Amino acid sequence: MRTGRPKLHQVTFNESQREQLEAFLRSRSLLHGLSRRAAIVLHAAEGMPNTMIAERLGMTETTVWK
Repeated sequence: MRTGRPKLHQVTFNESQREQLEAFLRSRSLLHGLSRRAAIVLHAAEGMPNTMIAERLGMTETTVWK
């Protein structure tokens, strides 16, 4: 029986989806939470581990993991 957190899954999306996420990061009118999520997804797509994403974005690893 497997215990602990699940293994990492590779995050993939097409170019138009990447552009949309990057636009979320630049937006001044978008809710802050959506901008943070976009940043998490973009870093995850680069293969960055959750601990490094959390450190880089100034949030907890649990927030990134969720």
